[in-house]
Amino acid sequence: MRLRSTVCAQLARLCVALTRAAGENDDWQGRDGGQMLQMHCGEAPGRVRYLTKSTFLTTGEAWEALAGNSSLFTRCGVVSRVHADVVRREVKRMRATELAVIGDLDPLDLTVLLSLACGGVGKGLATRSIPVLWRGVRDDWRAECDRARRRTGYRSEPTIQMTEFEQRHWERLEGLDVPWEQIIGPHSAALLRSGRKLELEGASKPAIYGDGFPRRVLRLAGQ
Repeated sequence: MRLRSTVCAQLARLCVALTRAAGENDDWQGRDGGQMLQMHCGEAPGRVRYLTKSTFLTTGEAWEALAGNSSLFTRCGVVSRVHADVVRREVKRMRATELAVIGDLDPLDLTVLLSLACGGVGKGLATRSIPVLWRGVRDDWRAECDRARRRTGYRSEPTIQMTEFEQRHWERLEGLDVPWEQIIGPHSAALLRSGRKLELEGASKPAIYGDGFPRRVLRLAGQ
C-alpha cells in the first residue's frame, strides 16, 4: 500500500484535531507519543512486522512464529517520523520483502497503519512514504474466526461497541482517499460503520476459537 502525499497531509491535520478533541478516557490521548518503540532484530534477509500491542506475543508459539524469521517492532499509538525512520532503516538492513502492520480492527490501529505508510507524522520536513501491508484483523481473519466459532459453539462475534469519539475518528478516516474495503475488506469496513470494532484479543482467544486456532491466526498475521 502506497499513499498519496495529499492523504498524508490530511492525516497529519487529522492527528492534530484528534489530539485536541480527545478526552481523558478516549482511545487516543497519551497513545500518540511518548511510548517506547520496542524492537527485535532478525537475521537478514527477512520480513519486518510492526505490532500495535505486545499482548499478541504472550505465548512462546506466537513469538517464535512472528519474530523467529523477521524483525519485529511493537508500539501502541501513531508512528512518529523518528520511529518511522528506524523502521525504514531496518527494512533496508533486512532486505525485507514485506513490511506489515498487525493490529486491531479499530480506528486507532488503522491510523497507525496510515502513519507508518506516510513515513510518520509530526513536526519537521515530510519524509518519503513507506510501502506497507495490513495483516491485522480483516475480512479473511474474521472468516476464519467464524469457522472456528461454529466448531466451538461460541455463537456471537466478540466485537466491542465503539465510543462516540472512535466513531467520529472512523468517519474521518473513511473520508480520506484510502481504499479501506481493499485493505480490511468490505465486511470489516461495514462493521466499523456500524459502530463496532474487533480487537486482536477478541480475534484470537483459544477459549473462544479452540486450542488449535492460534496457529491459523499466526498464518493470517503473516507467519
